Amino acid sequence: MLQAKDQIGSFFYFPSLGMQKAAGGYGGIKIYSRPRIPVPFPFPAGDHTVLAGDWYKKGHQVEIRHILDMGKSISNPNGLIINGRGWNGYTFDVEQGKTYRFRISNVGLQTSINFRIQGHKMKLVEVEGSHTVQNTYDSLDLHVGQSASVLVTTNQQVKDYYVVVSSRFTRHVLTTTAVLHYKNSRIGVSGPPPGGPTTQIAWSLMQARTLRWNLTASGPRPNPQGSYHYTKTEMMCFYRCTRRHGQQSISRWTTWGCGTYGQRIELLESVCFVSVKSKLHLAKNIEAVANLINNINLIHVLPLNNY
Repeated sequence: MLQAKDQIGSFFYFPSLGMQKAAGGYGGIKIYSRPRIPVPFPFPAGDHTVLAGDWYKKGHQVEIRHILDMGKSISNPNGLIINGRGWNGYTFDVEQGKTYRFRISNVGLQTSINFRIQGHKMKLVEVEGSHTVQNTYDSLDLHVGQSASVLVTTNQQVKDYYVVVSSRFTRHVLTTTAVLHYKNSRIGVSGPPPGGPTTQIAWSLMQARTLRWNLTASGPRPNPQGSYHYTKTEMMCFYRCTRRHGQQSISRWTTWGCGTYGQRIELLESVCFVSVKSKLHLAKNIEAVANLINNINLIHVLPLNNY
């Protein structure tokens, strides 16, 4: 169940077990603002979802999962896809002189991507469920798991244009394309797609620093996003979450069901995964949650005087 009363924006879903994500097991989620809540841009003429990411020839259930279980890293992807399709395999229909919203998500396993539309500027309006200061970009970096919304005005000649996704920070740059099709266009895409950034880390960092929260825009509720002052909230306790990456021995982890010797696992507070018997939604307040967590030794609640 997804409760969306305190959330807006662009997201995507995928199964977290079984590596189904590598086989295309994902989809987009759009959460619109309530009609009475003002939005800091006019309602667009259309709303397109772009699910882009890396793609592997290896099977997800046997090959990819087996590689990870052996403690090895997944090799470089074999390609990139847009909405489950390869080169020019997907089409976004638009009309000249209108503005469209593109909700872009990086649904890949490990590859950062750059998104751009040939001959068109993109105005960023939302990132991860928050309205942003509306800067304009020629291309936009999205790392794994990230989602963003841009407004694109179709103010160019009536023809088809490339929608391009390329890999970032990879030895061999991978590229795939979709088609932005103007209504009544009789001129298809031709020539090479427009290039973009490839391995420039500083470029990506500088772009990330331009992303700013729009403090005057309303979020899921009528009051502006900037009215949420966390400094006014009394702190009751801290949760220390640490992350380590590596191989663990079977003697330590068989009790917790974390697999066999030599597996590559991700840890949160020295625990990778625990299937608890109690249902978390039965906890009615923070004390109940803290007690439940302490009982299974997942996360230690630290008193304020420790800081």
